[in-house]
This record gives sequence, structure tokens and C-alpha cells, in this order.
Amino acid sequence: MPAKRLGRQTVRLSNPVSVVSYASIGGKLEAQGPLAGYFDELSTDSFFGCKTWEKGEAAMQRRALERALQKGGLSPEEAYALGDSYWDTVFDFIAPYMA
Repeated sequence: MPAKRLGRQTVRLSNPVSVVSYASIGGKLEAQGPLAGYFDELSTDSFFGCKTWEKGEAAMQRRALERALQKGGLSPEEAYALGDSYWDTVFDFIAPYMA
């Protein structure tokens, strides 16, 4: 994305950045809290059906991505084409859809 440098650390992007979609997923404790109604999805299992916290966190991130794509009307291929560096962290989720 071309940009005009305004200072040492400031640039003006030629195309504005925008948020197409988002999703919020919570676990057992979020479901019990006062903000429970603001989540898109809540799980009764803090590990999201996995044996370890780390795998549960990955499962939650995958579910949040799936939900955000669904809400935004995007396919995994379209999201990957956006080129944001965030997708690098979830490529293991997107890769199976790009056969």
C-alpha cells in the first residue's frame, strides 16, 4: 500500500484502513460475568474442548476468525488475500481451505 511519509515515524496511507468485521468469543468465566451478553459466542468449557490451555486458546482464536469471516461475508481465501500480517499467525487455520 503506497504511503506518503509525514515525519520520521508517521505515514499517510493512500487507502484508508478499515475494519470489515470482528467477533468476540468468551469462555466459562466470561459467560458468568456482567459482559456476557456482549459476546458473539460463549463456551461452557474454558479449554474449548481441548486438553491444554494453549490448544484451547488456539481453538478459541480459530472460532473467532471463523465467526468474523462469517459476519463479514468473507471466505478464508478472501481474508488471506487482504494481506494483513495477522493472517500469518492463523495460516494453519486458513491453509486447509486453500486446497
